Amino acid sequence: MATEEPIIELRDLTTGYREKKKDKIISEQLNATLHVGEMTCLLGPNGAGKSTLLRTMAGFQSMLSGDIRLQHLSITKYKPKDLSRLLSVVLTNNSNIRSMTAEEVVAIGRSPYTGFWGSLREKDKKMVEKCLQWVGIANLRDHKMQTLSDGERQKVMIAKALAQQTSIIYLD
Repeated sequence: MATEEPIIELRDLTTGYREKKKDKIISEQLNATLHVGEMTCLLGPNGAGKSTLLRTMAGFQSMLSGDIRLQHLSITKYKPKDLSRLLSVVLTNNSNIRSMTAEEVVAIGRSPYTGFWGSLREKDKKMVEKCLQWVGIANLRDHKMQTLSDGERQKVMIAKALAQQTSIIYLD
């Protein structure tokens, strides 16, 4: 159930790409407020800028102007580790992950909590197992990513985002 508490706010956000002579604007002057407990869907044709907007909202790509606020704080004020505990992202292209097993990829979602060496504690291992089961791929845990279908790889990435245990999940 949604509440009145905003979790994401876009304020006069302009997205696009910085180029040498002139910025390439994809979308401009976007304003939106998303609340705790809401599920929001962004629809549009291919090439409309949906992925650019999500990458910008996640902090992967710089905004051209405006502001993105997560829990009342500008995204630019978050340290990467703090942002990784608040926000997880599933992008459409994950083909670069090849020689890891599904379970190893899901375990990466625990990295905001595992410390410098990335050692999984028992509670981290249990969370990885739960996430594999939640998305229905526990039977694929030992399979290498390159052997999985596109849909199975996408499920692995969703399980990784769930394992991150964030308040916000962006799905591209």
